[in-house]
Amino acid sequence: MARPRIAAAAARPASNIPARIHGLLVVLCLLANGDAFGVEVSFSVALEDGSAVAEAVVLVSPADATVARPVREAVIHEIRQANEEFIPKVIVVHPGDSVAFPNDDPVMHHVYSFSPAKTFQLHLYGRDDVPSVTFDQEGVVALGCNIHDHMRGYVYVTSASASGVTGEDGIVNIPDLAPGSYQVSLWHPRLKHERAGKAIEVTQARSQTQSLVLDLRVSRLGGLDKLQRTNY
Repeated sequence: MARPRIAAAAARPASNIPARIHGLLVVLCLLANGDAFGVEVSFSVALEDGSAVAEAVVLVSPADATVARPVREAVIHEIRQANEEFIPKVIVVHPGDSVAFPNDDPVMHHVYSFSPAKTFQLHLYGRDDVPSVTFDQEGVVALGCNIHDHMRGYVYVTSASASGVTGEDGIVNIPDLAPGSYQVSLWHPRLKHERAGKAIEVTQARSQTQSLVLDLRVSRLGGLDKLQRTNY
C-alpha cells in the first residue's frame, strides 16, 4: 500500500462576500506551461462587479464521462486551529484522503461534523495531540467546534479529476490539463445551489482566455448585507 503524502495547507483569509450574488464571473486564463504534461489553467473567480471571491471550490472534470480518472495516492491534508478559527476554512480532498487537525491554541477544541458524507467527533484535545480523520465518501463535510460555536470549516470531498480552492485574490491555478473538453463546477459555503458550472475547452494555444458568467445566489445571514468571515 502506498504511503500517504503530506499536503501543505496555507491559510486563505476570507474576503467579505455580499449577501446576494446576482452574477459570478469566472475568468479562465489557459496558459501552456511549455512541457509535455499539459496546460496550466488559472481560474479567477469574481463577483459581477469584479470583486474577488475567496474560498470558492473549483472542480474540473473531462466532459466525456468515460475518460478514465487518474489513479491517486492517499494524501494527508491539514486544517489547523489557531485564534479559534479553522485554517484554512475550506479544503478539497479526494475519497481515501485524511485530514489532520493540529491545535495551535492555548485552549482545547472538540472538532465534530454531523454531515452525511462524514460524521465524527474529536473529543477535547490540546496541543499535544494531532488527531486525523479519513474521508471516504464524496460530499461536503461541515466542521464545527463543540466548545466554540463560531468556528466553521468545510472539507469538500470529490473525485473530480482536478480541483482547487481560490485564495484571497480569487485565483486558483490547476496544472497539467490535457487539451480537450471539460466541465467546470463551482461551490462556495454560501451558495444556495451546491454546484453550478459550464463546459470549457482547453486548447494547445500558448495563451487563451475564456469568460464564464454564472447566475448564482447566496443565502442571507441574519439580514446582514455583508457576510463576515467567521459566520460561514
